[in-house]
Amino acid sequence: MEIKKIENKELKRKIAKEILDDLPGWFGDVESKNEYIEDSLNLDFFACYLDDLPVGFLSLKENSVDTLEIDVIGVLSKYRNKGVGKKLIFYIFEYAKELGYSLLEVKTVASGHYPEYDETNAFYKAMGFKSLEIIKELWAPHIPCQIYVKNIK
Repeated sequence: MEIKKIENKELKRKIAKEILDDLPGWFGDVESKNEYIEDSLNLDFFACYLDDLPVGFLSLKENSVDTLEIDVIGVLSKYRNKGVGKKLIFYIFEYAKELGYSLLEVKTVASGHYPEYDETNAFYKAMGFKSLEIIKELWAPHIPCQIYVKNIK
């Protein structure tokens, strides 16, 4: 597996669309999915390749001089639980450190509401992220937002 930073907007769009389309349990809302895809065009974007196939990607945005946020991460369903997400996260830890950031943040749906997101929460905890807070009304009353942070210094 190899991580590549992608600069070309059309390639970003293609990778993000193919992967998010494969993950309806997480990205089934078409409007939200399209927003993630379009937002990723102007963000730092990294793809994990297996041979010549992009099997996962991650996009980042700056929230402050100290904090980068994972805007979206996705791994093709047939490559989940095979180390792709871990490889992307570990790569981003180093990337963020090199740029002088001290925190990495991610938002997801709080545990206990959707089984897919219970897996997501377990993944972030296994990667060393710590719960910062849950905001109940950020997205919608039935979709509480869990914010995790990771000190990467």
